[in-house]
Amino acid sequence: MADQLTDGPQIGDTCIGCVVCVDLCPGDVLRMEGDKAVVEYADECWWCGVCRVECPVEGCVKFKFPVAMMNG
Repeated sequence: MADQLTDGPQIGDTCIGCVVCVDLCPGDVLRMEGDKAVVEYADECWWCGVCRVECPVEGCVKFKFPVAMMNG
């Protein structure tokens, strides 16, 4: 995963392709690309954190929240 995160969810290189995040995402933001999960629609993210909480690989899913959200 790049050091500089963009706004939204980020799936790291440690993804094991378990599909949990893809199946549980209520906004259908994620999809599988080969054997890894990828963010397809970052703008549609609900920021619920289900993907990060349910991922079995600690630290694989990260978020960078937009400044507007943090100051809101």
